[in-house]
Order: sequence, then C-alpha cells, then structure tokens
Amino acid sequence: MKKRHFFNLFLLVLFSTSNVYSEENFDTYKKTQVGEYKEYKEDILKEYETYKKVFDEELKKYKENILKKWEDVKISDKKNWVLYSNDYNIRKSADFENNEIEVDIIVDEKTKDDEIKKIFIKEFASFILEDTETAYSKDKLFQSIDKKMKELNSKYVISNIEKIPVLSDIFLNKDSSKEVRYTQNDVKELVNISKENVEKGKIKEKKSKLKGKKIVSLNIKMPSDALLKKAKAFKNYVFSYSNREGIDPALVYAIIHTESSFNPMAKSYVPAYGLMQIVPRRAGIDASKKVYGYEKILSPSELYNSRKNIELGTAYINILYYRYLKNVENRESRYYLTVASYNTGAGNVAKAFVGTTNLNKAINKINKMSSKEVYNTLLRKLPYDETKNYLQKVTKRTNEYEKAINRGEL
Repeated sequence: MKKRHFFNLFLLVLFSTSNVYSEENFDTYKKTQVGEYKEYKEDILKEYETYKKVFDEELKKYKENILKKWEDVKISDKKNWVLYSNDYNIRKSADFENNEIEVDIIVDEKTKDDEIKKIFIKEFASFILEDTETAYSKDKLFQSIDKKMKELNSKYVISNIEKIPVLSDIFLNKDSSKEVRYTQNDVKELVNISKENVEKGKIKEKKSKLKGKKIVSLNIKMPSDALLKKAKAFKNYVFSYSNREGIDPALVYAIIHTESSFNPMAKSYVPAYGLMQIVPRRAGIDASKKVYGYEKILSPSELYNSRKNIELGTAYINILYYRYLKNVENRESRYYLTVASYNTGAGNVAKAFVGTTNLNKAINKINKMSSKEVYNTLLRKLPYDETKNYLQKVTKRTNEYEKAINRGEL
C-alpha cells in the first residue's frame, strides 16, 4: 500500500511539474510570437512610411518638370488619366466622369493648321490604343517611384500588369475583359474615328510660356454608353469575387463607379490606386491578409492589375461587413455603415454615434435605432462632407446597378 501510494504521489508530482513546464513553455512561445508579430507589423509600417516619403518626393519632382513647360499642373487622379510625352510637349487626358478626351500640344507658333491636325489624329489614336500595361510603363511618376523604391528595398514588388484596354473598349466592339490584341482593322478604325473627331472638332489656341511656342488643344466626346461598356468589361471579376465574399455585386459596381468611374489607372493623393481606390496602408493591409494569408504593403503595380484590385476591394468590403460590423443586427443599417466605413474607416463612422472611435459602444447604440435613423445620423454627424456625399452616391448607384443586373444589362 505504501509503495502504491508513493508511486501515485510520484506520478502526481511528475504530472504537475510537466504541466507547469508546459505552461511556462507556452507562455514563452506566446510572448515570442507576439513579439515577432509586433516586429513584423512595425516593419510593414516602416515600409509604408518609406514608400509615402518616396511618393511625396517624386510627386514634387514630377510637378516641377510639368511646370517647366506648362502653366498648370494636370496629373492623373481618381476620375482622370493623364499621360505626358517624354519631352512633356504633349499632354493627353481622359475624363471618365464627364466622358471626354483632351489632347494639348506645345508647337512652334508658325506650325500650320494641316500639320496640327495630323498630329492630333495620330495622338488621339495612339492614346485610345493604350492598354493598362503600356499606360503604367509610360507614367513618369510611377516609373520614378518604382526605381527609387527598388533601390531602397530589394523586396519591393513590381508586378506584371495585365494588358487590358483603358479606352479602346469604349470605341471598339471587342471583348474588353480579355488581353488586348489589336488587328490592323482595329487600328484603321481608331484612326478613322480620330480623323472624324478632329475634322469636326474645334481646335483652341493659346500662348505658351515658352518663347516662340503656342498651345493647341482639342476635346472629343466618348460614346454615350462609355460607362456601361466599362462596367461590362469588369463583369466577370465583379460577380466572381462578390459571390465568393458574400457581397451584393450591385454594391461592388456602385463603389467602383463612385471611386473611379471605371478608370483602371485611377490614383489619388492619399495615395490610393486602381478601380476600387485601395489605400496600401489601410484597406491594402487588411485585404492582403484575407486574400493572401499575410499582411503586406501592396505596390501600385499590384493594384493596377484590375482583377487583383477588385478581388482585394471586395475582400475589404467583406471585412467591414462580416468582421468589424458583424454585431450590427439590422442588415440595412450594416450596409450603410459598411459604405461609409469603406470611405472613411470604421472609427470615423463610430464618431457619428458616440463621438469617439469606440466601435463596440457605437454598435450598442446603433442596435437601438431603425435603419432610417442610422442613415440620417450618418448624413448629419459623419466627420467629413466627402463621406456624407459618398454614402448618398453609393446608395443611389447600388439601386441603379441592381436594376441593370435584373434587366440583364450586366
């Protein structure tokens, strides 16, 4: 009996010691993991700070180069895509919101009208023929940013960009969801379209800041169904990723429309990139974790891949709706909150209800309100007018795209 009692006691001590040892090991492991994650997170944020610094520096230089030739600085933004020639004497821009293309050229004062028309025909046609890959490779700002970032960080990713149309799908009846392959007939057709528009257009002239030079400008209108054609171009991506993420495709369409007017080369000063205006430091980090399994700072070249952009943007909507706002009981209320959060962040949305960024506290209050009360509170109390307007536009456009989908137009 004594031996048996001693043996049981021995096992108890052994088990207890082993258990304590395991707990100590686990605590050490946990601390190591937390420490490593914290270090990893800090590295990501440092990488972004480096990128933002380079972006600001190169943007400043880019604007300075433009001002050497032009009175005004015109650069790409959310709704406008702008390209300059190597010598900065030719400026081509597409306004996706107002469906206009403009070409401005610095020429000698004595250049004849016939010669000017020939230049316009050539430049309009070449601009319309650009695809997303060539557009990126000719963007002076991005090329300088990529070069500098690669020098500073050997791990900086410069992705291959898919060759899809930026403008030609608006003018040609081609499947714009596939890689661009132009036939001789396509090129001839676009040259004829350019000719026709140049002949009927009114060329404007004004003095250049450069001695002995003048600026000639010409606008042409895009076809009236340009927006619908661009929406159709991304249909497969929108439906595929919205289905995967449990998101209404009409909402994805409405956000793309409001963010970029379907300009695949969209960028903003934030900076944010592409169709769904992904901000690398915010939505980019959250969405990359969901899509790729790890957090990373996404480079512009990655975000100018339209498929990836829609995949990441839709994943971020999922994160907002099903993670950050999952405890909001009313689905319509959650929709409004998701839309506003996509624009300004969930913390700023919480401020509209409780005056602080405490989301849990805000949700407790939201759950006692009707969806109409939630919507009206957002319109009254959101910190920024931009977000108030954004919510109204996306809500209206979601309904419009829902109808277009039901009619079989998309």
